[in-house]
Amino acid sequence: MQCSPEKTEMVRIRARYAKKKDLIPVAVLLDGRQIREADVIRVLGMWIQGNSGTSHTLQRLRGTTANVARMIRRIANSEMGLEEKETIALVHAFVISRVTYALPYQTMTNQETKQINTIIRKAFKAALGIPENAKTERVEKLGIYNTFEEYANAVLLSQKERLNSSYHGRRILEKMGYTLRPLYCDEETVLIDAEKRTHLTVAPIPRNMHPTYHAGRRKARADSLRKAFQNSSEAVFTDVSKASRGSHVVAIVAQNHTTMASVKTVHTSGRGGSNSHSHIQRR
Repeated sequence: MQCSPEKTEMVRIRARYAKKKDLIPVAVLLDGRQIREADVIRVLGMWIQGNSGTSHTLQRLRGTTANVARMIRRIANSEMGLEEKETIALVHAFVISRVTYALPYQTMTNQETKQINTIIRKAFKAALGIPENAKTERVEKLGIYNTFEEYANAVLLSQKERLNSSYHGRRILEKMGYTLRPLYCDEETVLIDAEKRTHLTVAPIPRNMHPTYHAGRRKARADSLRKAFQNSSEAVFTDVSKASRGSHVVAIVAQNHTTMASVKTVHTSGRGGSNSHSHIQRR
């Protein structure tokens, strides 16, 4: 496969307030033909502008939001109608998914951030059947949606955690200057050398194990583990749960159905979770 000069274009990224006419002319040739220079290009669904802005993306989002709002109002006013949770699901599918796809990775000005928050509010007002001129403060008190800043932080944190879970991802984080530290962990982790990694076997954590929707799968998994390890003297079964009243947390370690290895009750106080009271029982 070869690139076609007619279908190939390039963009030169410059400072946000730099003028295009001040750039040094550059000619990039492909098979003897010059590649066209564009002001904005699309790469894997992400619109990249030469002036480092996001106005093109915001313009497309405004059009998408207006279309979704009209669709919701048209369907909601019909005889069948839609429930509120269904209209909110439409907004997440058609608007929020586009907002969180590329914008969190781009540098945005305060004015652009305000514009994207306005787009999000308009979409959810349409989903809730609220007039567009409703007060923003009262709508935000409903707690139905998040701001763009919150969406962006969640996306960036999840991507960092995803990269931190693989060898090549951790190398990327190192090159970008990020600390190799998982979320909610105060200590920085280190890479295990290749020789030691060959002696480690870590089974993948089962997915789709929701206690309500996948009860049968959870039970089958528990029966399989019990059958494999119930007679092993080196295996223990653990569980931890918060008491129904008070601020006590109970942790239990059992070797089988009849032998209790350890029971510990921890009283936590404050956000720091300091251990001020504990009991340990062994049999």
